[in-house]
Amino acid sequence: MKPMKMKKSYLQILLGLSSVFFLAAESRGQMAVKGKLLLAEDFKTPAEYTIEKWQPLRDGWRMRAWHGNWRRSSEGIESGWESGHNPNLAYEGPFANAVIELEFRFRKEPGKVAFVQINPANFELDPQAYSVSAWANVDAPQRPLGLLLEHQGWTPQGFTVVAHQAAVFEPDKWYSMRLEIIDDYALMSCNGITIVGRHDKFGLPKTLLAIGVGYCPHELRKLRVYGATANPAWTKPAAASPIK
Repeated sequence: MKPMKMKKSYLQILLGLSSVFFLAAESRGQMAVKGKLLLAEDFKTPAEYTIEKWQPLRDGWRMRAWHGNWRRSSEGIESGWESGHNPNLAYEGPFANAVIELEFRFRKEPGKVAFVQINPANFELDPQAYSVSAWANVDAPQRPLGLLLEHQGWTPQGFTVVAHQAAVFEPDKWYSMRLEIIDDYALMSCNGITIVGRHDKFGLPKTLLAIGVGYCPHELRKLRVYGATANPAWTKPAAASPIK
């Protein structure tokens, strides 16, 4: 897993050099049409969330706590952090074009940042990286605040921002986050804002889904992964070739 410490100068360089395009375009609607439900996680099983071993779920999926402390809450699951890497959950299972949905809220504590990441990956085809990384960033200084789509390599200079839109999030309020992936496009929606970006790694088949949160307590519920097909009514934004 990539450490969260990162110099802002790398972001400035990448934003300046990358082919970046933005879209706060609710008028374009949904890029993907939901298909088969692949994973429905309401955080009822397993009995304990530990980092020691993978634990089986339904339909061939399995999960484990990757970093941090996790416990069940009245609504779903809540993160805890004392030191080291920010809390992460890992779900292993095959998917490609997909719709991923998650609801979250956070409780602010002094000196602890808040953010939520949805991170599909394939470590064989795209080593040491999240092929797609979708952020709802409340106040982490390593990235622009708001909604963010990127390809995230696990080195300080290894991430490429492909879309960003400013947004404000309030503590103790539930938010719905949706990530759509169709081929080399990704679309993210949250808090009434939608962004879309394109990267050649977005289209890789996925074998793992990581959910990362910031250092203050975060509560998660209603994680869903669906297979998906392209929405024929959706219009691709005008843009250059995919970022590589």
